[in-house]
Amino acid sequence: MVKPRKITKIKSDSLMFYNQDLQLQTVHSDGRCSIDEIVAASITNERKIIGITDHAIGWDDGDEHSRFFTSDTMFLKYLNEIEAAHDKYAAQGVTVLKGLEVEINIDGTMALAEGIVDVIGSEDRICDYLDYVIGVIHSESFTVSLAALPTLRDQAHAQDLLMQNIAALIANPQILIWGHPFQVVHGHYKRHYMESEQKFILKCLKQRTEPLLIEYNLNPTPRYMEWNGKSTHYENGELSPNDINFLRRCAEQGSKFVISTDAHDQTQTKRLHSKVVVPDFILNRLQYIT
Repeated sequence: MVKPRKITKIKSDSLMFYNQDLQLQTVHSDGRCSIDEIVAASITNERKIIGITDHAIGWDDGDEHSRFFTSDTMFLKYLNEIEAAHDKYAAQGVTVLKGLEVEINIDGTMALAEGIVDVIGSEDRICDYLDYVIGVIHSESFTVSLAALPTLRDQAHAQDLLMQNIAALIANPQILIWGHPFQVVHGHYKRHYMESEQKFILKCLKQRTEPLLIEYNLNPTPRYMEWNGKSTHYENGELSPNDINFLRRCAEQGSKFVISTDAHDQTQTKRLHSKVVVPDFILNRLQYIT
């Protein structure tokens, strides 16, 4: 039985942000441990709200392990294992949530594996099966999307398409969290959002009527395949001073946030700990999902 999601504000002075982690991947996509293993590790690290968010689609690189949810059986197994973890740990005061990390195409549609579509029918029913959806745009997938276009006039056209892509993500009412919002611009363009782009995104966020939470991602080594071949451009993940300043502008006009480790194995769940320095404007506008 799918549990309806409920969004509850947390007070920053309670430090309850330390108890929640809403982006975790497992062997159902590109993670390296089972659902039960990563939930158990998260509990060891004092998490109380744990969201499993495997990738909703894989990539075709000739490796069978890179193709996720190719059948309805695989997706139903994923949902059932999360539900089993929820039931197993509920007595400990732990809530395990069903989520997905979903790539948003340039035209605004969700990139969903065939096995997911076979279960849900159409993307507008995805939240009938999940507690929440993380919407993302990866630099790698954006590159592939551009290559698939019949015509691409120039670099300016490509940049306009990125803004179109982000606007579509923000406008999609099925998405609750905008995941690692800087990955695509860092990875594809090797730069930050320009001032004109920041203003455009802020306008899109202000027009959104449903809650949209922005992720403060603690992954210290984001995989930017195209950024000069480096995977550790930022020692502290995506969050450069420019990124933090943009998030501050989002907060000033009303945006709210979640903090996630983006862990792909048990060890990476330790990224969220009591010594993590989080800006006050993030702490003051954190949300819990229960």
